Parts: sequence; structure tokens; C-alpha cells
Amino acid sequence: MRPRGTVRNMAVPSWFTDTLGWKQASRSATPVCVKYVGEPLGPNLADLSGPSSVRIAKAVYEILNIRRDRRTTFDIGSLERKEASPFDDRRRPRAHALAAGIALEVGLEQDIYTSLKELAPGRAWKVTRRGSANQFAQYRHLAHLQELLKSDPTLKTTVGRDYTVSSDVMVGLPNPRSANLTHVLHAAVSCKLTIRSDRVQNVRVEFGTLVRNRRGRLPHLVVVTAEPLPSRLVSIGRGTGEIDTIYHLLFEQIDEALESLRNHDRFMNTQWQGWRELVEMERIRPYSELSSALANG
Repeated sequence: MRPRGTVRNMAVPSWFTDTLGWKQASRSATPVCVKYVGEPLGPNLADLSGPSSVRIAKAVYEILNIRRDRRTTFDIGSLERKEASPFDDRRRPRAHALAAGIALEVGLEQDIYTSLKELAPGRAWKVTRRGSANQFAQYRHLAHLQELLKSDPTLKTTVGRDYTVSSDVMVGLPNPRSANLTHVLHAAVSCKLTIRSDRVQNVRVEFGTLVRNRRGRLPHLVVVTAEPLPSRLVSIGRGTGEIDTIYHLLFEQIDEALESLRNHDRFMNTQWQGWRELVEMERIRPYSELSSALANG
């Protein structure tokens, strides 16, 4: 039996690696892939138009032994999110049957819930992808505020913001004031399989709303990602206030890949330097540490 307080190995969960494969390159991306992969295909986690993204993701796939005959049309970087999962219970779904973003959310919901029950079995954890932050004690007032904005166009125009915040996975604990009261939001987890600068800043807006509008303790505010390119991770990792930590699903593999690539040229060295900045400042950590951080925090 594993000693209490330790966490099971979740560094690269199977529900995530099941989504990884090699995809056919588009006409515009073919020159990059032929140059760095040797044929017109690349890792479906990568931005195939970006040489650095392709090179790092290729090295990670080789470390994970994702064979090139494992072909897929599952483009992680550009899939549109679906509104709901076909699963309403806690069974582990087949990742390839769902949109990539939903597969990540469902996998995280399952893993976080199971791990927290193992690490802190005496606490009545609530882990959900359903609803918004206003179901939790610190944010119940936001539901009333949102209704006021809907009912008064002038007020909505003047305020100019939306108070409905729905994190991808939310972790709650019973309210210490009374077991019959609404749960307290313990953590808000934003799931970003890959990071695109035009979308990822929404996380700052979402978490900023939770910081400014809480009535009570501040929850953990974390991002889970598999983005292979450190320069994109830096775009969200720098700064303070809105995000506690980035938890990376491929932390060890990215670290190993960059160590092997960093002396190849200045482009790879720049990516390595960005990665080391985040690691040394503790802005990015292995995904396997997430549950223990939540259980002990």
C-alpha cells in the first residue's frame, strides 16, 4: 500500500497519451515537417507551421515512443470544444471519442477526484465540470449581479463585463461554517491542451474575476496544459496575481527534449532559457504534483 501523502504516478496519464499521434502536414506546413521530421507529417500536439514547436514535440514523441505509424486526424491544436460530454458518470471515456478539450477536462476531473480521495480521504471533496463559480460560497453573489446586468441594459453597458465564470474543472470542500451551506471553491482549474496567444489571455480575465470578486478565501487558480513551446508558456507564466501555477502534462519529457536540443542553435537555446525561467521561478511544475498541492493546500 502506498504511504499516505504520496501521489500515484500521473506524469503522463493514459487518457492523454491516447490522444497523441502523427498527423498529415498541410501543404503550407509540409516544408517544415520534411525538414525536421523527414516526411510530410508531424506530431498532432505541435503547431506544424512552427519549426521550434515541431522539433520539440517530435523529441517528446520519441521519448514517449509514439510511433510514426500511429496516424491520426485528431488535431489537438485546432479542435473546437464541444459543449458537453456524453458521459454523466465517472467512467473513464475513450479520449479519441471526444473533442480533445473535453477529453482533457473529463480525464482531469477523474484523476483529481480519485487522487484527492486517496490523499485526503477524510475530506468530502466535490470535483465538477458542471455549472459556474456562483455555485460556491465565495461567489454566490455573482449570480444576483449577473441577473441585474441582464435585466438592465444601461447597467450592463456601463459595467461592461460578464460575471459568469465557469472554470473547466472546479474543486470544492464543505463550508466550514456549516455542512448544510454551499461548498467553498477550493480550486479552479483551467485546461489548455495547447496555448495560443490570442486565446490564452482569457484565463487571466477569468481568474482575475475570481480574485477581485470573492467573498472569502481565494481558491487555488491553476492551469493544466501540454503546450510544447516554452515561448507560449512564458506568455502566460510571467506576471503575478491571476495564476498560481502552470501544471504541465509533459513536464519531464519537455525538460529532457530541451536539454538535448538546446545546443543545436540559438532558437532552441532561447526556448530552453524560457523553460528554465519558468521552472526556476516555480511558475511551472509537473502535472503529477497537482493533486498533492490541492490536498495539502
